Amino acid sequence: METVTEKLPNGNEIVYKVYNGTAYHVDTPIEVVNELETARIARQFGRRLRLRLFLGDPETGRDWGEEHDAIGYIGRSMGRIKIPLLIHNQRSYGGPGLLDHRIVKIVDVQTKRTVYQHPLYQLPAYTLGTCPPKIGAIDMAAEGYTVGVYRDGENVANFKTEDQARRWIAFMRGERMSK
Repeated sequence: METVTEKLPNGNEIVYKVYNGTAYHVDTPIEVVNELETARIARQFGRRLRLRLFLGDPETGRDWGEEHDAIGYIGRSMGRIKIPLLIHNQRSYGGPGLLDHRIVKIVDVQTKRTVYQHPLYQLPAYTLGTCPPKIGAIDMAAEGYTVGVYRDGENVANFKTEDQARRWIAFMRGERMSK
C-alpha cells in the first residue's frame, strides 16, 4: 500500500495510506478502510449505503458520544490527497473530512447492522435526571426544559419532555438512526 505525507502549515505532518485512490490516516484499521471504501464505491454506482459513524478513542475503544456529522454517505475529496468525506444526503456534493482513525463503530443505517466495532468498544452510560436549574444565564425551567440527560454523570443535553430525552439517548446508543 502506498503512503503519502502531508505537511501542515504549523509544521506537523500527517501520514496517509492510499487505498483505491483514497488517503486514510496511517493509523486507521484496515477493517474501517474496507467498510468505508465499500460504502464509497457503492455510492458511485448508485447504491444507497448510508452509515452511522461513532468516533472515539482508538486505544481504549471509548465512544466520545458525537451527535453531529454522524450519519451520511461516504465520498472523497478532490485534490492531490483525496481524503474520505461524510456526505449528508444523496443531493449533497461535499461534506466534512472524516477522522477515520478515530472511528470505533460503524452501523449500516438501513439494516441497523454493525459492520465494524472496535474490539474494546465502550458506550458511555446515559441516564435521565432533572435538568439543571440554570445553565449560564438561562433559567432552564422558565424555558420549559425539565429533563436532563447525563453521560457518565455529566449533564450533556436537556429536553422539554422525557420522550424527547429517551429518543435522543436511543440515537446516541445507536438504537435509532434519527433523533
